Amino acid sequence: MESIVAITGGGIKGAVAAARYGRDHEITFVHVDYGQSAAVPEKEAVRAIAAAMPKARAITVALPHVVQVQDWLHGLAREPGSKRRGEAAGPQEPSAVSLLGLVPVLLSAGAQVAIQVGASRLVTGLSARCVATHLGLPQPDGHTDRLQELIHAFNIMLETASSGRSAVVAEAPLMNVVYHDIIKLAQRFELPLQRTRTCLGKNPHPCGRCEACLARDVAFTDASLIDPLHAVGTGS
Repeated sequence: MESIVAITGGGIKGAVAAARYGRDHEITFVHVDYGQSAAVPEKEAVRAIAAAMPKARAITVALPHVVQVQDWLHGLAREPGSKRRGEAAGPQEPSAVSLLGLVPVLLSAGAQVAIQVGASRLVTGLSARCVATHLGLPQPDGHTDRLQELIHAFNIMLETASSGRSAVVAEAPLMNVVYHDIIKLAQRFELPLQRTRTCLGKNPHPCGRCEACLARDVAFTDASLIDPLHAVGTGS
């Protein structure tokens, strides 16, 4: 039986990327806590998604260095003569700055899990809506060719680092699929959409105002479907 590792924050895309392999695969969902506000509700969503699949399990991996680097930078900003002086000081929620280059970090965390559990595939739900910010680029552009290049380069690194001992292959199967079509796939796979997590906020219920919530609303509208989160009266 083939083993799959899927990186997810409890959202629809990560669940679909894993579910497309069917119910005959052993799936390990990897949730990464890098200090984001939504870490706790994301973890609960990942567990709910895994519970809905017959051969799935979930693990949360902590990567505190993301916030540590940001706090360090804010400390530098407070030093006399710093060019960064005047910026907000003290612990901050991960911002667009701290998220620069996050995707390679998440892939590395997933790869470590995949190698240890003997998985053959490392799956990410990044799609056509992937923003360049997460790839380490200065501005969002939605160009999926950049994601394709990243996955290709990461696979070269995996092959080189493993020296033939591991057959893990990283994939982004939804990179050319638009968000509303992904939602239709989620419905076809009978995924618990009412338990998925999209919001960037820390509260249990979605805020309905952040970029992720708004994008989800548009996607459900484009798919001519009603978001079950609205149906149960919990927000976006």
